[in-house]
Amino acid sequence: MPFGRPAWIVVLATPDGFRQSIRTVDGGLVCGKLPGLPVDAAEVLVLETAAAMVRELGTEFHGEVLDVVWEADSAPGYWRGQVRQRS
Repeated sequence: MPFGRPAWIVVLATPDGFRQSIRTVDGGLVCGKLPGLPVDAAEVLVLETAAAMVRELGTEFHGEVLDVVWEADSAPGYWRGQVRQRS
């Protein structure tokens, strides 16, 4: 596996799109741009795109079904979510 299982994800709106950082259970950090989103994408689309990416990583690299639980008190243009294994 190229990295540990995702534990947290942060998504940040930037002038050129949306960036994500994933903290793994083993302390690693995986960062990059969320592809395919316009800079004015709706929040629901941004969060679903990020969650879909986490689910894909979980299935492909760890053989687990993962979900993201987004924190409700995020600031505008900043979202943080805890990654959990689906029960």
